[in-house]
Amino acid sequence: MSSGEPACTLAACELVAGLKAQIRERTGVPVEEQHLFFPGQRAVPLREPVRFPGGAATLCLVRSSVDPCKTDLGHFRFLGAFSPVPSGDFLKVSTLYKGTHGKVQHHMWCKPEGNIQVAVKKIAAVRLRSVLDTETDERVSHFRLDSSKRIADDEDYEDPLAEIGILSYLSRQSDLSSNLVRMLGVFSDTTCVWVVMELAEGGELFPAISSGRVHGERQAGRYTREMLDAVAYLHKHHIGHRDVSLENAVLTKAGVLQIIDFGMSVRSHSFSGVPFRYFRRVGKECYRAPECYVPDVEEVVNVVCPAKALPGDVRMVRLPCDLLAEVRLPDTAHPGEACTCEVWGYAVQPADVFAVGVCVFSMCYRCLLFKQATFADPYFAWIHAQGESSIAEAIRSWGMEPFALATSLLEQMLCLDPARRPSAAECLTHPWLAESNGL
Repeated sequence: MSSGEPACTLAACELVAGLKAQIRERTGVPVEEQHLFFPGQRAVPLREPVRFPGGAATLCLVRSSVDPCKTDLGHFRFLGAFSPVPSGDFLKVSTLYKGTHGKVQHHMWCKPEGNIQVAVKKIAAVRLRSVLDTETDERVSHFRLDSSKRIADDEDYEDPLAEIGILSYLSRQSDLSSNLVRMLGVFSDTTCVWVVMELAEGGELFPAISSGRVHGERQAGRYTREMLDAVAYLHKHHIGHRDVSLENAVLTKAGVLQIIDFGMSVRSHSFSGVPFRYFRRVGKECYRAPECYVPDVEEVVNVVCPAKALPGDVRMVRLPCDLLAEVRLPDTAHPGEACTCEVWGYAVQPADVFAVGVCVFSMCYRCLLFKQATFADPYFAWIHAQGESSIAEAIRSWGMEPFALATSLLEQMLCLDPARRPSAAECLTHPWLAESNGL
C-alpha cells in the first residue's frame, strides 16, 4: 500500500463509508485505519459526501501507522445513559462481598416471565464520573510525562465504565463462551449503577482450591480447560483481561467455571492486528507475569544485547535494576555489547496466559510458586536460575510428585519469556486437557 501503485479500482460512490467498505473488501485495510484524500492534496480524511473535483475519480489511500505503545484505556468505556432501576423488581437476598468501589449482592429479579436469581454489582455513580478525568494513554500515565494528569502510585486502576462496556459487548454475542459471566442488564438509581449478572451459586474458585474440594489432576484439568476457553474467547475478540486469578473465577450451581471482573481489561490489538503495549503493574501480584513489572524510566542503559538479536528487536532481558522486562533494542545494537534500550511495556495476551498458568499450578499443588515475579523474591530467583525445567524442579524440591502432562503445559504457560508462551487457544490443544474432557 506504500508503493504508490494503484491498489484497486472501485465503483462510484457518493459516501466515504461506502468507499471505505469497498477498499476493506478489496485490500483488507481496516476501515478504521484508512485515510482517503485526492492526489496533490494534504493527507486528511475525506468528509461526507465525496465530491470529485472536475469529475476526477482517483483517490489516494494512506494506511495510518499504529504506534503499539499508544493505547486508549477508554476504548471499551460505556458512555451511554443507564435506564432507571425497575421499581419493585429486585428483592435483596444477601450481600456476597464488598469491593473497593461498591458491593456485590444476591438479588431475586422478579420478572413477568418468572423470577431469577442474579448477582448485582453496585458501583457508586461518583466513581464512574471520576474515571472520565483520568489519562487514557497508559504509557503517559506510567511515566508521568504530563504533570497535570499524574496518577498517584496508590490509585486504584479499575475502570468500571470499561467493565460495563465489555460486559455489554459480550452480552450481545450469540456464541458467548459459557465460561464467561453474562450481564443481564444495567440500571441506575440516584447514587449507584446496578450491573446485573448471572449468579454463580458455587462461589469463588479460590476457597474451593484452598479447602481441598478440587481433587486430582483430571478435575484441575477440567477447570483449566474452562478457564482457558474463557480467556481464548476474550483474546479472539481482542480483549485482554489483566486480572485473571482464582479469586476472579466463580462456579455456577452446575459447577461450571466462569471468569468475572473486567475492571482492568483493555483492548489487546489494533484493528489491523498490531498488539498494543501496556505499562501498568495491574492485577494481583502473585499472578502477575514478570514482564508486567515495567520500570518507571523510558530508557535503560547498560543492557547487554542478547545473542542473535538484531537492531530494533523486542527482547526480554534482565535489567541492571534486577527486573525482567521487554525492551526495544536500538539501531546500533550488537550481540554481547552494552546498549541503551527503550522500555517497551508488555502485551496483554501472553500476560493473561501466564496468570492462568499460576492458577493451574495452584489448582494442582495447592500452593503458589512465588509471591512476585521479580528477583527480590527468592523463589522466583531460584526458578529463573533453573532454566527450562524450572517448574518440575520446583515441584520435586518441595517434596511433591509432578503431574507429568500438567507439568508439561505449565512449563509452557509459565515460560518467563512472553514471546515463547503459547496462546490460550494453543494451550487448549494440549493432551492433558483432552484427558479431562467429559468431566
